Amino acid sequence: MWRYKNYISFYLDYVTITGTKDHIFISLKILLMTTVTILSVIIMLALIIIFLFRQFVLQKKNVSGELFAEALRNENSGHFETAIETYERALNEARKIRFQDNSLEIKITEKLKVLHTVMEYKNGFHPGKHDRY
Repeated sequence: MWRYKNYISFYLDYVTITGTKDHIFISLKILLMTTVTILSVIIMLALIIIFLFRQFVLQKKNVSGELFAEALRNENSGHFETAIETYERALNEARKIRFQDNSLEIKITEKLKVLHTVMEYKNGFHPGKHDRY
């Protein structure tokens, strides 16, 4: 190990004597700067590509929005059981995609609460049984 240290110090002493030590450090500095610049450009391009891919793929595959619209149609037509199932699938899809904001998840959970309340009321209320009052 000491041989390499002596060799390096001898080389640096030799470079200092000949006057080219500054040229070596300048060239190393330029090499390092260009390497850092190239790496930063590559990283920025990779981030831009990832961002564009995410935007286009998620925009085309908005499954949770389509399921929400289908569940809303089922709810409006009176098919509450089907609407609950479709809302639950839409909620699972919305949770899979963590890139979007929570507004769709919040809407779906509110709709599910209302539909579960409606279904409990519908199942618990039978017009012939409680007419004794």
